[in-house]
Amino acid sequence: MKTLLETDNGMCVVQATTAPEVEELIRLFEKIAEEQHWQPGDQLRAYPESSIHFGLMAGTSFIGGLQLVLGGNSKEGMPCLTVWPELDLRYQTDVADIALLALDEKHRGQNELFWPLCIEMWRYCERAGITRLMVEATREKQVLYRRFGWPLKAAGEVRLHWGEPCQPCWMTTAEINTEMATKSSRGSLKYATIFSLMHRIRDSDERP
Repeated sequence: MKTLLETDNGMCVVQATTAPEVEELIRLFEKIAEEQHWQPGDQLRAYPESSIHFGLMAGTSFIGGLQLVLGGNSKEGMPCLTVWPELDLRYQTDVADIALLALDEKHRGQNELFWPLCIEMWRYCERAGITRLMVEATREKQVLYRRFGWPLKAAGEVRLHWGEPCQPCWMTTAEINTEMATKSSRGSLKYATIFSLMHRIRDSDERP
């Protein structure tokens, strides 16, 4: 387990690096999916070679996390391609898919807890040369994500994904950076903190 960010409220973001840690996170994701009545099927376990798992921890327990599936693996593909196979992404190594971003039942609705996970995802992408991010989202989730500052653009039509009507969307890491910088420059303390954390330097910031 690699600790990436410690928050002011005593939580931390980690990257799961061992099979037992990944399994613990996936089991949490499966539990959340069941509670939310999502129908992911085998999708949470379908990308073992190309998935990066970020976990949000309170004490010694995972309370949420983010699964990022990297592009370029022609054998595994990407989550969005299971529903929108016409998207020209299979062999592109500069793209990744945010397969899941979620919190457990106790912390659900505390949207500020998503930010530490998003910060570390962005930092990973910057180091790994990932310039575009895909996300499959309902209309309601798109509104929420844009409120966060995600500059989402539609990449296809609405289809059923995990049992919900979703649309494939994309954004670039450069656009996310610009959006956070703009919000920070307008005097938002929250976004100033987010932008600062996105660009902080630490000893372990080597290329993945």
